[in-house]
Amino acid sequence: MGIIEIADLTKDYSHGRGVFHVSFEVKEGECVGFLGPNGAGKSTTIRHLMGFAKPDSGSAMLFGKEARKERGVLEKVGYIPGEVSLPKNLTGREFLSIQLSLRKRKANTIAELSDLFRIDLDERTRDMSLGTKRKVAILAALLSSPEVYILDEPSSGLDPSMQSLFLDIIQKEKEKGRTMLFSSHVFSEVERVSDRIVVIKDGKIAATIPKEVIARGGQVRYELSFSSLESFHSAQNRKEYCPLFVDEERRLLFYSPENGRIADFLAFVSSLPVDNFHARRETLREIFLSYYQEDKEYTGL
Repeated sequence: MGIIEIADLTKDYSHGRGVFHVSFEVKEGECVGFLGPNGAGKSTTIRHLMGFAKPDSGSAMLFGKEARKERGVLEKVGYIPGEVSLPKNLTGREFLSIQLSLRKRKANTIAELSDLFRIDLDERTRDMSLGTKRKVAILAALLSSPEVYILDEPSSGLDPSMQSLFLDIIQKEKEKGRTMLFSSHVFSEVERVSDRIVVIKDGKIAATIPKEVIARGGQVRYELSFSSLESFHSAQNRKEYCPLFVDEERRLLFYSPENGRIADFLAFVSSLPVDNFHARRETLREIFLSYYQEDKEYTGL
């Protein structure tokens, strides 16, 4: 059972907008990257997880509970929203103090973190730039010492040096065993901190890139073509090696299998009447971009 569990979550805003049958989980101590372009459904999924919206069907659970029904579960969560909105008549320091008191927590690191992020906490939030508001939101999440982080485009609006600092801090939190869902459209930052990456496209899960592939920095992609339609259909129907992509030119595309099964896979390939065989190592970036450059359905890594 995952700390975060999203099961068949659907919210249809019509005209193809929303999320549709989204399912994945984040286990205790795991950091899962939630990757996709703007408008793909990342924030919609997270808003349901935080209890800010009611799904049409399915569920989004934290610690086995729905935050929409049991708000107490959010006391264990450090949340950085995609769009930061702060009370206008408070200083940054006053806002952080209120956040900590609501969670019944004390913090001795406000000064240290504000110095790291170069924030004047005596500035009123109404006068802050968008980047400074983002830093205050980050501090609010970090200072609460949460068990779980839910991060929605957390580095948006930060300059490159602050982005790097933030990712260093998140890496240290991960090493402490924190559970994280890290949503972003920036591939490099998700790759840096994630154990697994869930890719969302047009409101649907397009792929899950496993830990082994991330550790290798990519994987081998095999392209097989067949002169015979009969041979093509025979290979296509071999369920133990389900192809990633099938096209009308009698081509099948496979990614190398997990868990050291490459020898079995190559034996499978050698048994086929293949007209042409090509292998190429793809980087993680290429794997990710392929789900957006080609109109295809994912069937499993």
